Formats: sequence, structure tokens, C-alpha cells
Amino acid sequence: MTYPYTVVRTFQHLGGADKPLKEIITELYNDGGFLRFFKGNNLLDAGMSPKLIQTVLNSALILVLYERLSKIFLSLIRLLKFGSGVVHAIKPS
Repeated sequence: MTYPYTVVRTFQHLGGADKPLKEIITELYNDGGFLRFFKGNNLLDAGMSPKLIQTVLNSALILVLYERLSKIFLSLIRLLKFGSGVVHAIKPS
């Protein structure tokens, strides 16, 4: 699913830069009605496929990095707060 703003901007970048925004919106509406702004039906032909792949990969990378870094930082905090985590028994003398 795409957002209306993304659809309009994509068509504006693909050759409609000299057209007024109202004309681009009218053409898109005439092409597929109101749902044209939300469906991705002709967007793959309009260059959205590489951008969609880039967005999905970026989001996945950020999620993986967040998960990994949060585990590392939590481990460091526990280590600094509680020491090595090894409990040393005191031997009676």
C-alpha cells in the first residue's frame, strides 16, 4: 500500500515537474479514481518498485540493528551494575 502523497510525488518526479500539482492529481484520479492514490497497481511501472524495495530493506536493517544494539547495551549495563555476574562465596576462616 502506498500513500497519496507518495503517489503524487512519484509521478511529479517522473516527468510531471513542469505540470501543476492540480493537473497531476486530476490525471491520477481520472486514471483510477480515488483508490488510485492508495493502490500500487501501476506504480511498479512508474518506478516505485526500487523505492519500495529500498524502504523495506532500510526498515529491516534498522530493526535488526536496534535489536542487536539494545541487547549489547543491556548486557553492558548489567555488567557495569552487577559486576561480572559471578557470585563469589566467602570461605569461612
